[in-house]
Amino acid sequence: MAAVKTAPAEAPAPVPVQTVNNGDAWAGKMAVGSIGGTPSFIYHFNSQVMGAIGGSYFTTSGATQTTIQGKLDYVLSTMGNVQTLIGGIVSTTSFPGTTSTSFGGTWGVRALVQQNLSLGMDIIVLSSTSTGGSSTTGIFPGTLINVGYYF
Repeated sequence: MAAVKTAPAEAPAPVPVQTVNNGDAWAGKMAVGSIGGTPSFIYHFNSQVMGAIGGSYFTTSGATQTTIQGKLDYVLSTMGNVQTLIGGIVSTTSFPGTTSTSFGGTWGVRALVQQNLSLGMDIIVLSSTSTGGSSTTGIFPGTLINVGYYF
């Protein structure tokens, strides 16, 4: 009797490996929130770059204060839902009789604590402020608490 030949067993097809970059969760997202207490609109241009623009207008006892603020951040690293950031902020505030303009460099951290809620804090590392003809420069002059609600 002739030996029956069987086809060699085929190896199972390899399973494709998927990598996850948690930073991609931020790409293209928009939010409303607060950057250092100023109501702001936040937009993530991609997984590495985020911008915010905001403003406020207050009137107290006939005195008006208007603030316009812009912020840009670059993601240095991502660990889970937490990102470390480096960036800059510019702010112009108009008081009765004078205007103050500030430029600052920031370092901070942001966490996506819920699917559509982020919390963060920035340390203003260096700032330059000009008010009514006088200028000041500060090292570590303050912090910003940031909140964003994503839609």
